[in-house]
Amino acid sequence: MSSPFPVSLLRFRAHVSRLLRIRQFHSTLLWAAVIGFLAAWSSLAFRGLIRLAQHGLTGHEGHIVEVAMALTPAVRIIVPTLGGLLAGLARHLGSRLLPARAPDYLEAIVVGDGVIPVRASIVRAFSSLMSIASGSSIGREGAIVQIAATTASGVGRRLSLSPQRLRLLTACGAAAGIAAAYNAPLAGAVFVAEIVFGAISMDTFGVVVFSSVVATVTLRLVSNVGPEFQAGPFHVTSGWELPVYLALGVVAGVLAPLFLRLLRASHVVFALLRLPVYLRLALGGLVVGIVSVLEPRVWGNGYGVIDSLLHSPWAFRAVLFMLVLKLVATAASTGSGAIGGVFTPTLFVGAALGMIFGIPVHQLWPATTAPAQAYAIVGMGAFLAATTHAPIMAMLVVFEMSLDYDILPPLMLACVVAFYAARAIDPRSIYAEALAARQPHRSSSHLPPVVTAADIMRVHTSTVRSDATPAEAARVFSRHPDDELFVIDDAGHFLGAISLQSADGLARSIAMLSLLDPDHPRVPREEPLSSVIDTFTRAACDRIAVIKSVQDPLLVGSISRGDVTDAVVHYLGESAPRR
Repeated sequence: MSSPFPVSLLRFRAHVSRLLRIRQFHSTLLWAAVIGFLAAWSSLAFRGLIRLAQHGLTGHEGHIVEVAMALTPAVRIIVPTLGGLLAGLARHLGSRLLPARAPDYLEAIVVGDGVIPVRASIVRAFSSLMSIASGSSIGREGAIVQIAATTASGVGRRLSLSPQRLRLLTACGAAAGIAAAYNAPLAGAVFVAEIVFGAISMDTFGVVVFSSVVATVTLRLVSNVGPEFQAGPFHVTSGWELPVYLALGVVAGVLAPLFLRLLRASHVVFALLRLPVYLRLALGGLVVGIVSVLEPRVWGNGYGVIDSLLHSPWAFRAVLFMLVLKLVATAASTGSGAIGGVFTPTLFVGAALGMIFGIPVHQLWPATTAPAQAYAIVGMGAFLAATTHAPIMAMLVVFEMSLDYDILPPLMLACVVAFYAARAIDPRSIYAEALAARQPHRSSSHLPPVVTAADIMRVHTSTVRSDATPAEAARVFSRHPDDELFVIDDAGHFLGAISLQSADGLARSIAMLSLLDPDHPRVPREEPLSSVIDTFTRAACDRIAVIKSVQDPLLVGSISRGDVTDAVVHYLGESAPRR
């Protein structure tokens, strides 16, 4: 005799569903929260691994800049070179042992199906770990976001989600990763909406916000972290100062394309050397090491120097010297192929430019302008907006990292001006290469591609054979999250569906086929998306069956209302010209 537990569980689930009217969107929010929780812990774990690797490579603990300053010049050259060699060897061996490289999160979300191979991502993460721990001028946020997105992709695949919903869950991982890396939940969500999706739609934005918030709250509860940058009190000294901040935005917008061209030129130079990846990365580390002999603070992502700029007096020449050396180190690290983010190095360049701009301004008009540190923090946002072409995200990143409300008016003006100035000079952003891959999916007339039911369906679905007993059907129902149980014959042909609201009948051992709805909606797999939408408009269910054809009703998958919503948002987003 079978256990009554599955039947009781099914009855409870049906009662909760009737009471709360739970739909797939609510389950997506639940999984988005899970992704946010996992992203926070993966961020903490990666930071811990960085500390361990850094101690192994340098024999010292603490901030990477402090470690660099404690080392002798010779060791400063050896460590980044060795770290680059280890990072390159990891990629070299990984390319030989694994069937394909891992797409980064932008590729998986924008042009892929949301799938990120776990083993290949582990190779990328290890390579990034070696580069970061040895002082390469890259940010740890790239690896943190990649790990979070890979985790989300793995969860989505375990749930057998459709490609559209899997892309959304992977995007939740990316947003949670940004939020965990910078303690900035809103900026993480807007990053995905503004850069990855290209538009803010509540069908997607609400979900990624949920994931970002959970990641940030988890991180704050576990590690008790505060704002990334705590500058002194910010005040606009005079209304006449706002045009000066506008001028800073113009400067950032003009110089940002030059910064991006420097990074692209560095890639070209290292590619022309035709070296194996491990020698190329070792050479990039060697350049960082040599530069660090002149200034050890070029090690790392630039966070420590930003903090120093905001709290310590710097001379004009010192800031300019530091900026030039940091640009060389960043170009060498990224050009050689080191895996990591350029988000924080970009923030540093913006802070240094703002400081260089603000020092003479404050010296000329000390009574009517703020100290140079104010221009440094506004410069961070302006330069980030100019390089990413995402001004809203840039504003929120700097605001959430400083939590200073008074900074918003000049920050907003500078970010918007910097964005328009940079786009007028060069329409490509720092993410242009990844986002350009979206183009093949769009026709020259910007019309959506022909999408069929097969493109958006979920292949794995909960089914039961027509000769199953009520207890067996209840057991299958209790193991799957779907609100409809599809019934098939021995050949796999679709016969109809049993809804979750019939669970009481199964619990009372009523014959299963008497609960069957033989008219449950179904569509052939070649049915266009427009017809699928019409079917849902007429139907009262949350999930319809996808069959091989009208002549051959072989069950091949299912489509939920959420899958249709995701498909509409995704393909209409691709059909609209990107800015």
